[in-house]
Amino acid sequence: MAVAVVVLAGCGSGERGSDAIVGAGTSSGSAAPSPSAADGGIERPVIRLPKDVKNVFEGRTGDVAKDAVLADNERGIDAESDAIVRGTPASAALRFYNKGDTLMSEVKYVQSFLDGGISYKGTIRYFDRRVTIVDDKTATLVYCADESGAVNTDRKTGETRKSGQTKRDDNYVLYNTRLTLNSKGVWQSTKGFSKRGAVSCLPS
Repeated sequence: MAVAVVVLAGCGSGERGSDAIVGAGTSSGSAAPSPSAADGGIERPVIRLPKDVKNVFEGRTGDVAKDAVLADNERGIDAESDAIVRGTPASAALRFYNKGDTLMSEVKYVQSFLDGGISYKGTIRYFDRRVTIVDDKTATLVYCADESGAVNTDRKTGETRKSGQTKRDDNYVLYNTRLTLNSKGVWQSTKGFSKRGAVSCLPS
């Protein structure tokens, strides 16, 4: 994602964590009252995005271990969207799915929206997702984002803000993320980088 003040394609603030990371509703700080099989039996923060904010995730692998990594990455992306639209850099959900360098980058990223008086709305599509299981507690995930369906909005008025980006290619972002499995069984993003306009993510 990327925001107006610091460039946005669909939304957001530049490129989250170039060589530091990578990779909205009810209270992002409250936990689900009871865990279910769908969330791995883990008590997780509640995240409900508003109707005009949507993340679309394409492609599961059919492999249980790899799909668990994808599922927590999806929840982490939703947590980021929730924190942006709510204006909560200290979101409990952000801290649940991120740690280390990634968490610091995410907090700064969300804060940049607040500093610019910006939020966003629309749909962001995540595709071409490739998981590598390094060992039983480490995985890497490379994926693309298409932000062309999202726009920056003024946080007070809700009006659309110009992004400052002029190239179509800037709507496409490549993410390369490292994740580790914590003691609760959650795959947390810990390190990575992003590249806007990456050739591998551009439509043919």
